[in-house]
Amino acid sequence: MRSLLGIYNDVGFGKYLGLPEHVGSKKKGMFAYVIDKVKSITQSWKDRHLSHGGKEVLLKAIAAAMPIYSMNIFRLTKETCSEINAILARFWWNSGEKKGLHWYSWDRVSVPKREVGLGFKDLEVFNQALLSKQVWRIMQYPNCLMARMLRARYFSDGDILKATLKKKASYAWKSILYGRDLITKGLRYIVGNGDLVNMWTDPWIPDHPKTTTS
Repeated sequence: MRSLLGIYNDVGFGKYLGLPEHVGSKKKGMFAYVIDKVKSITQSWKDRHLSHGGKEVLLKAIAAAMPIYSMNIFRLTKETCSEINAILARFWWNSGEKKGLHWYSWDRVSVPKREVGLGFKDLEVFNQALLSKQVWRIMQYPNCLMARMLRARYFSDGDILKATLKKKASYAWKSILYGRDLITKGLRYIVGNGDLVNMWTDPWIPDHPKTTTS
């Protein structure tokens, strides 16, 4: 069939739709393109005289948003997230070409504004949240193409919550299971008639008591 269609061998280490086709053991190198994108865009802003308000808008709307496309599919490594955070921090504290003093750690700056932070995203936490949305989509739309393909290969019983990590699983599937960990922390069954709920093992009792208002 390959000969009839004129398809040539491909090593599979390129990119398709902006994402790597193959993720090997050296994952930091595979996601270097994300770091390069964030670095190049922040470097192009260095010569601009921006207030901290202007820097905040650029970092949140453009620089911090650039890895989102990849984070929807893959779990970025801790090293990749740390390096991106370092790039954002340097742009935030520096003044043009002059190196500025980092008065606070980036972890403290990333605290939500309601907790006296600046509201920058924690990339690792945000990455897991995006991957958990993929799990939720599979649960809500079990007949979509992505759900049918993954179900045929990884969870033939149809329950992604009970799927296990198999040998030679793709890194995308491993990333989805990482997002599932977040889903299962807050997921609770609505009992209904009780046919689909195991009262001993399934989470069906809320963690927090229902609040009442007078």
